[in-house]
Amino acid sequence: MAELNGLSIVSAVTKKLRDNLSNKEIAAIYKDRPKQNVIKPYIMVHQINGTHTPELRKRGRRDYIIDVRCHPKDNQDNKISWCSLLAEKLINILETITLLDGTHDVIKARNIEWRVENEVLHVICYYSIKVIKESEDIPRMNDMSYGSRIK
Repeated sequence: MAELNGLSIVSAVTKKLRDNLSNKEIAAIYKDRPKQNVIKPYIMVHQINGTHTPELRKRGRRDYIIDVRCHPKDNQDNKISWCSLLAEKLINILETITLLDGTHDVIKARNIEWRVENEVLHVICYYSIKVIKESEDIPRMNDMSYGSRIK
């Protein structure tokens, strides 16, 4: 089983977006920041933050904060309205994601919020995952032979 990390969450979000949005709605979806020659409208998915909260024994909780930034076309009319309509659609799409690590586990968002800043839509998704660390193999003790004199 692959190790779960922020990149696997970003990959699952990116795949879910590509499966549910047409090329007409969104021309391209990028992980992290695109270098150059971007095609608008596009979405950029990246991890903002991650935390690990230890719990009893080998258990813990990992929280991942993912930002889905949506950039409209430069000549788009009513950019704020476009962002608002897209936000409603993205909230429904990103409510659950499926991991691509072979387990196909479904993760439900703990919280999703959206805002428009400088005519760019930010959909912030919070995903929480319970983790259990694998136990380390402890070497077995060797047999011990006692001498004939025991006091």
